[in-house]
Amino acid sequence: MSFASLTFLLYLLGMMLVYFLAPARIRWAVLLAASYLYLGITSPHTAIYLLLTTAAVFFAAQKIERIQAAFASHPDRNRWEAQEKRERKQACQREKRLWLTLALTAVFGLLIVLKYANFAIDNANVLLGRPEGTGRVDWLLPLGISFYTLQAGGYLIDIYRGKYAADRHFLKFALFASWFPQLVQGPINRFDDMKETLAKANGAGLAAPQVGILRRAVIV
Repeated sequence: MSFASLTFLLYLLGMMLVYFLAPARIRWAVLLAASYLYLGITSPHTAIYLLLTTAAVFFAAQKIERIQAAFASHPDRNRWEAQEKRERKQACQREKRLWLTLALTAVFGLLIVLKYANFAIDNANVLLGRPEGTGRVDWLLPLGISFYTLQAGGYLIDIYRGKYAADRHFLKFALFASWFPQLVQGPINRFDDMKETLAKANGAGLAAPQVGILRRAVIV
């Protein structure tokens, strides 16, 4: 469903109608449903890959935050000698770094495989003198995979650095990761900025993302 199509404009207007009719407390859910419905119509396999990335990053962020909280609130922390405190802090950082590395390897590994597997295969065919097209994989590239992978990765790095608390609501985090206008056109947003913007959907006014995408759709 192209942004430059009448079908998309009708979809957007229908979404906004549902948004205004819905109770304020669940308007974020309308936006989440609209995002995944758009992906389901336009690129069904994208919704699956996006959900996997969202889950991996969400749960890794929770784990990293729990590790840090356990270190900071340890009941014996005030009785630790300087050397022991330093060692425990280093152990905490190693464990956090392990979860960060595992999650980033998973989501960026998926991105690399899906985007560059055929490129690597084609070059291998040239080097090995094999017929063109040998071994190529016939899969569809998920819509906006670079945008949502970089955005989710940036969120996880911010959690690791302690910039802000991890979101404890999976579905609201899923909205941040899947808000469909940014999947196609970007930009790559920071969680602390985007969360506040999408949070406006809980009030009476129209959230800024809808306004921007509606303006672009109408101009087209």
